[in-house]
Amino acid sequence: MMSQSNLARQLQMRFDSMFSIPFIVTQINTGSHLGFDVYPADTDREYGFGLEIRFTAFRISIKFIPGRFSAHMIRQMGNASTEKRLSFVSYYSAALNERGEMNLLINEIPSAITDFKQWPTDWYHFELRLTRMPIVSDDHDEVDYLHVAEHWGGYMLGMILSLLDVVPLDDKHDEGYSEGGAVQIQSNRYERNPLNRTACILVQGCTCKVCNMNFLATYGELGSGFIHVHHTTPVSQLTTGYIIDPLTDLVPVCPNCHAMLHKDNPPLSVRRLREIMESVDLTKTE
Repeated sequence: MMSQSNLARQLQMRFDSMFSIPFIVTQINTGSHLGFDVYPADTDREYGFGLEIRFTAFRISIKFIPGRFSAHMIRQMGNASTEKRLSFVSYYSAALNERGEMNLLINEIPSAITDFKQWPTDWYHFELRLTRMPIVSDDHDEVDYLHVAEHWGGYMLGMILSLLDVVPLDDKHDEGYSEGGAVQIQSNRYERNPLNRTACILVQGCTCKVCNMNFLATYGELGSGFIHVHHTTPVSQLTTGYIIDPLTDLVPVCPNCHAMLHKDNPPLSVRRLREIMESVDLTKTE
């Protein structure tokens, strides 16, 4: 297991890359158990929010922590558009599918997360908590604290940031990880949304769905988190008002397969490109 100071640093780097915004992560020790405090680095903590990530022997618990003067931010979350609320629900649905438990209180009243159309718009109070147990799978003896905190913390950060205005560090930072930047495929605001990309990867992973390429397995830590994300619905068909579902409309692919998908117009399907690869006689290419 890596040192405790390195755990916080590694978690910070992964959240930075995941959402294209900077975070500060500090480690908290509570007796024999581990914990982290996470908050965006480019905002005043008193006016923003943080996450409290805590481990016990069998459980991870993550709590949304508003700043003392975060009333304006909470009102902004309450006024989030339908598109932003749907993104919030997408993260929730993905966590629920992995047996995560969530509790949401809006204005101190328990609220159904999926029934977002019934949420009030004038928010003065917001609570969100996620718990997951057990955190050790049957085939592992030790907890991979970094992976567990990254995975479940990613769901929580995605939900919160979905309701706020997220601005990537800069276009170049996002381009290498976006759905099409590196291969100059037509892009728009749907493709540039880092939350859509993150939700897709949290659920489907960073392994190419066509050729099974995994950059972490091939390049080590250098390749951690790297993958392109491809639209199953062509960008040309994304009309004004189209709302991306990152769990069904996006798929992780390596840059090579991403380019090959776009060799045809309209693009090939992932299944069709996989069939083409499997049908190639490699002996004829030598």
